[in-house]
Amino acid sequence: MSCLSSERVYPRVRRFPLLIYLIGPSGVGKSELGKSTGGTSNSISYIDLDEIMKKRDPTLFCHNGSRWQEFWELAKNCLRELEKQYADGLCLIDSGAGCLMAKDALSYFTTQKMVVLIQDSPVNSFSRARARTGGYWSNRSLDDYTKEEYSDERKRFYKAATHKVDITDLNKDDAVVTFNRFIAGLEPN
Repeated sequence: MSCLSSERVYPRVRRFPLLIYLIGPSGVGKSELGKSTGGTSNSISYIDLDEIMKKRDPTLFCHNGSRWQEFWELAKNCLRELEKQYADGLCLIDSGAGCLMAKDALSYFTTQKMVVLIQDSPVNSFSRARARTGGYWSNRSLDDYTKEEYSDERKRFYKAATHKVDITDLNKDDAVVTFNRFIAGLEPN
């Protein structure tokens, strides 16, 4: 049995309105957790950055690693628009794993007030990532996944997190409860 835990990495000034960026490996559960919170609260919005980007340029999701900088430029433009659009409230932004691959993405995320790293075991995350029909990981191995998603370069980006929520070995319901407790602790009274 795993304990429910979330960890504050280091403080940054917290003011509302607040955008909360969800980061982590492919398949870790960013979308599922974000939807579970944003979809059930009147005071919290949920945005899936990948969905917005797919509508603007679907070819960027089929580039197999050759266009990360271009991917990040589109992501950054979308994030700036979201910052303006959701300037008056609490919003969860599922940043997607691809946003972490461009070299200048780290500088963007380290300037944000709230960046939450969702953590789970590589085996669990890979299983979810692989289950996506036609997804990047659908025909690849756990070894490939671990080498890319947990590489030293990727871990460097995870250091942009101001908070961590560990859902390792939790079932889906307990992971949602853990994440919702974490978010509830952020909302202004």
